[in-house]
Parts: sequence; C-alpha cells; structure tokens
Amino acid sequence: MTHLLDIKDLQVTFSNRHGDLRVLDGVSLHVGRGEILGIIGESGAGKSMTGNAVMGLLEPPGKITKGDILFDGVSIIGKAEGLRGKHISMIFQDPLTSLNPLKRVGDMLTETMRTHLPIGKSEAEERARASFEEVGLDPSRLDAYPHEFSGGMRQRVVIALALAGEPELLIADEPTTALDVSVQAQILELIRNLCEKRGLGVMLITHDIGVIANSCDRVAVFYAGRPVEIAGVSELLAHPKHPYSEGLIASMPRIDADSRHEMLRQIEGSMPALNKLPKGCAFAPRCHKVMDKCLEQQPIMQSGRAACWLGEA
Repeated sequence: MTHLLDIKDLQVTFSNRHGDLRVLDGVSLHVGRGEILGIIGESGAGKSMTGNAVMGLLEPPGKITKGDILFDGVSIIGKAEGLRGKHISMIFQDPLTSLNPLKRVGDMLTETMRTHLPIGKSEAEERARASFEEVGLDPSRLDAYPHEFSGGMRQRVVIALALAGEPELLIADEPTTALDVSVQAQILELIRNLCEKRGLGVMLITHDIGVIANSCDRVAVFYAGRPVEIAGVSELLAHPKHPYSEGLIASMPRIDADSRHEMLRQIEGSMPALNKLPKGCAFAPRCHKVMDKCLEQQPIMQSGRAACWLGEA
C-alpha cells in the first residue's frame, strides 16, 4: 500500500563551528489519505522540523543528510517547492504571519487559487465565496483586511488559503495554540471535517495531549529528534508503551469521576541538548523505569510501536 506521505529514516543535520548537530535522527512515519496523524512532544523535540523538512523549508545550515521523504510514492527531497500550495500546504501557529496586512483576504484567496488552479477570475471569486462558507465564514467578509478579523476567524482564513490550491496533504503546526479553548475546539472540528470531506491527509503538530486525544487517528510521540512511540490514539491513551508517553498522559487533567482525587504528575528534569545526548536512551536521565541497558544502548522500535527496552523485559 502506498501512503500519501512516507518518511523513511530521515536525518536532518545543522552544521556549525562545533560540528554537526542532528536535529532529526531516524524519523520514520507515514500519513494516509483521510487520516490525521498527531505529532507531539516538548519544544525542541523535532516536531516542527519534521514539517519543515516535508515542505522543503529547511534553511542553511540545515540539510537532509540521510533517508527519504515520499509523497504518493515519489521522493520529493529537493522538489518540495514545486508541490507547495498545489499538493502540500501548511498552517502556521500565528495566522498573522501568513496574511498580508495590506491586502483584502478575498484578493489573497483568489490569487492563490489562480496560481495553483487553471481557472479564471470569475471562477476564482465564486470558489472563494464557497471556500469561506466551507470554513464557517461569511462570504461578505471577503473584502475585509486581516486586522478586521478575530484570532479564530483569521485562522479560518488561513485554512481557506491553505486549501485554495486543493492540496492532498495539510501540515498544521500548532494551529490552535494562540486561541481560546472554545475557539480551539471549533478549529480542530473544522480540520477534522475537512479531512473527512476532502480525504485530506493531515499532520497535526502540537504540544497538547488533549488536542491529540480529540482530533487525531494516530499519534507519533517525539523526543530528542526522533519518534519514541507511534500508535493509534485510543491505544496510546489506554496503554502507553514508552515511559515518556506515559508521563505526557499523566500530566493531562482528567474530568472523569475516578480522577477526582488524583494528583497531576510532571516529568522531572528537561530534554537534553541535542549536542549533549546521553550514550543510550535520550530519555534515560528522566525515566523512572530506567535499566542498565538503557544507559548503554539506544533503543530501537519494539514491534513497530515504541523505542524502549522495556518491550524486551
């Protein structure tokens, strides 16, 4: 079976005066059509870097030094620029960075459509109105400027722009972080509905386990530049196999009756600097289940599920 997106043993290196720093090392994951894959982890874990690598947005001194990125079965390393907008689109955390403050949003939308689709001005305007309705905005606001929208409405505009070229893959990098909780839920529901309606493949990058729980089909947990666990969302939440995944879940508030007297737990310590990774498992210094083997050997994915030596125990 050919996945829409297939990342194979990806390594991204940044070179500086101290040497080569591997910001991604051995990243392997896939996204299917009509599927939302969540990517979660702490800041610096490699989540956004993975999205940037797919989009071809790595800037020197960053470069892909190993592995491959396949889109619909074809390698796109060095070719991603030609796919942006038309086949792969990205939503960023701050919608204002994606919107020209001097242009009406309708003009941005029709220009994007005409850039990527073989349509004329009148058809682009008609599609822009339909696109606004699809993302829950009033088409009469197409003549407005970005500053005339609320944060949640601006994010809907950005989603409409990201879908204007009718892409097959959408990368959403922390799309709800700056929004109120109620607006977050609306944006996530919109992305979920668009995924189902259009058959979009979605890579949803977040630091919030609650977002993963409510929006995604599968999840890849990242730590220190690589996935440490990949599983279905319900499976991961019920039976995490990696201690880091377990810690992330334990730090999430629950509202069921059984959790009334439970204390929230935090993961002690912090993620190591990528130039000071320990010899064995990168999570070993913070892990309450650490074994001697963890200190000496970097774990591999056990049964394609978790990179943890506990799977052998």
